[in-house]
Amino acid sequence: KELAKMGVMHGSHVGLSSQNSINFVIAFFAIQKLGAFSQLINNQLKIDELLRLFNSGDVEYFCYGDLNENVDTFINELKSCDNNPIKEYYSISSSIDFKTKTDKYEVAKNLNLPKVDGDMADLQDGL
Repeated sequence: KELAKMGVMHGSHVGLSSQNSINFVIAFFAIQKLGAFSQLINNQLKIDELLRLFNSGDVEYFCYGDLNENVDTFINELKSCDNNPIKEYYSISSSIDFKTKTDKYEVAKNLNLPKVDGDMADLQDGL
């Protein structure tokens, strides 16, 4: 919902950079569900490298988690660059990640998983 409020829509290009986490996965699928394109970006890149990717990939939105440097300083420096095409920034890192903000089965329920037999059936009965 937050990405849509920022203006991400069908055809938008969204940069996504973070360490592997549940937040990264959920952000990736949220971007796909909106019909936008995810440009997966190495979280070790420097600002000049990011700007080249943003400009060559028509990236307008940037979702970020843990980066290679102090995140706040890095993002503020990135925002101040003249040739920066990013309209909106969205942090996917926090001390409370997406999975702890909702009931643990809510995420799985929203994925519309098909019914399964066997061991997984017990899990899905809780959905």
